[in-house]
Amino acid sequence: MPASEARVVTTRADRYLAQLRSHVGRLDDLPAHAGNHGAPHPAHTPHARPPQAGADVVLDLGWGRCALRATDDALLLWAEAADVAALERIQEAIAARLQRVGHRDGLVVTWQATG
Repeated sequence: MPASEARVVTTRADRYLAQLRSHVGRLDDLPAHAGNHGAPHPAHTPHARPPQAGADVVLDLGWGRCALRATDDALLLWAEAADVAALERIQEAIAARLQRVGHRDGLVVTWQATG
């Protein structure tokens, strides 16, 4: 299962985590009840690994998920999806939302492949 991670430097990680959690159902590019684009339902697909241990929030969209954790100096993100296209969709939507709500802080999201 394709996966990636990002570390977004900010001293207001808790604030951005709360905003992402409350906005997940309204993300323009990432509806909360999105279809699985032909991939098996996750209940029938073994995950490469569970959501990152210690995650504060896990946004599970059925066809992919993003785990988030706030620290004193960063918001840590881990994303995984059934296929590369779905992973890219999660990455783009999460990054766009964070950059939009964090424009005053100049948030930058740079995803790195994992595993």
